[in-house]
Amino acid sequence: MQGFTETEYGFIKIENSILIFIYKANEQFDEEMADRAIEDRFKLTNKTTYPVLVDIRGVKNFTRGAKELMASKGNKFISAVAIIVKSPVERMIANSYISLNQPPKPTRMFTDE
Repeated sequence: MQGFTETEYGFIKIENSILIFIYKANEQFDEEMADRAIEDRFKLTNKTTYPVLVDIRGVKNFTRGAKELMASKGNKFISAVAIIVKSPVERMIANSYISLNQPPKPTRMFTDE
């Protein structure tokens, strides 16, 4: 994949062998949206494994179902995950995802790239 690709729920690019997924602003990201975003990533990367930088700034809430799906199906073809947050709400979302959903791949939260 070359360049910068826009999907329904975000922007995806590969830079320095890292897949970068930037979520579009959204009030609530649900399980159906998560499944679509995961399938878009699988399709665009041809199911190649990458470390992933995920920018969730701008998403107000992820439903429980979305977080559970991301921790299971969403961790396929990923070697590690860095979650970028800015606000206290985003920090809470990332912390709850990491602690409650216990993704199988190394997953950490950061405040900048």
